[in-house]
Amino acid sequence: MSTKCDSEAHCLRSFDFPEGGWECSTCSNYNFKGRKQCYRCKKDFSQNDMQGKPKHMLMQDEEKAALKASKILARKQRNFKRNKQRE
Repeated sequence: MSTKCDSEAHCLRSFDFPEGGWECSTCSNYNFKGRKQCYRCKKDFSQNDMQGKPKHMLMQDEEKAALKASKILARKQRNFKRNKQRE
């Protein structure tokens, strides 16, 4: 059965993730039931990964933007520290 969406963004927001999957604690990708490794970043499934539907997909746009910005900042800080240690 095909459904018609007003826009691609609307389709993404209205997607109903199937039960039984897990959200990667590293990259926040939703992985379907049965995956032992994250589809996006290839990290093995661990106890740190959240079972169930991804919370970030249920957030308002402003909350998602703030979460993304904080993750980008944290990544930049980690990279800066690694580069400093190599010097």
